[in-house]
Amino acid sequence: MGRKLLWLVMLAGCGGSKVSQDEFLAALPKKEQVQVAVPDASAREQSPGVRSDALIGQTADFYVVTRVTSEHLNGIVGSVLDTLGRITQRPPDILEENRAVWGPFTPVLSPVNYRLVIQRVSPVEYAHRLDARPKTSIDEGAFAPVLAGAASPPRHSGNFVIDLDRLHLLDPIGTPQTGAIGFAFENTSARGTIRIHLESLTEPGSQPLSADYLYVQQVSGSGDFLFVADSALSNAVSPDLLGALVRSRWMPTGAGRADAHVAGEPERDITECWDENFARVFFSARPGPTEGDPTLCVFQEPPSPIE
Repeated sequence: MGRKLLWLVMLAGCGGSKVSQDEFLAALPKKEQVQVAVPDASAREQSPGVRSDALIGQTADFYVVTRVTSEHLNGIVGSVLDTLGRITQRPPDILEENRAVWGPFTPVLSPVNYRLVIQRVSPVEYAHRLDARPKTSIDEGAFAPVLAGAASPPRHSGNFVIDLDRLHLLDPIGTPQTGAIGFAFENTSARGTIRIHLESLTEPGSQPLSADYLYVQQVSGSGDFLFVADSALSNAVSPDLLGALVRSRWMPTGAGRADAHVAGEPERDITECWDENFARVFFSARPGPTEGDPTLCVFQEPPSPIE
């Protein structure tokens, strides 16, 4: 009886120490953790740039700039996270107590061979990287990271950097951009915060862009996005607004307000408000014209610094 009890205890202990791939997968960034969620709408066709000739009721220009900028950023990171998703649909090729490895793996129609490595560095912290090499290569030394980061699933936080230069070199069709883009995210019970750094991000035909963006989404659904207006990320930016620092805020209904500073000649401060249908209800350029009713702005006051 004693031997049987001892055997059962040992068996239970072995079963309890079994490593699960889910422990490692929890460390990978999820789309909802790193995407800027601007309210959706089928915006009417319009000429790019902020205009002021009696346009109350038109689709708000800064709403369009905010949305297109966010969608462009989401598209860049989304394509890489989609690759992670395809790789992890299959079981890991190596599963150890502190390490899991998927691959080598080549997506259909891709010229790139990938390998995903996730390492447990402490009970609550993981490091992860996505290595890549040409599809035609079988040299282990040809693998180099195209994404690298760290995460703490219990704290709902993490960071990662995407090497667009290397992705472009390996697959210029799939990744037309060059440069690098970094994300740091943290989610609490009240809100989610995303910090984005662009380093010499270059779209075909555009100048390199280096900038820092900040996005906060409350659990209620309201959003707050601080970004630089640039043609590399939004074709809705007119030349006289390039480099403008924009702070867009919106309620769960979609109604919002943008405050922008344009450091040109002359310098201008612009405020534009829109309703839940994304139609302009107020516009003011200083110096410049003012139109509409400021009492219709869902946010009555200029924004305070993001904490």
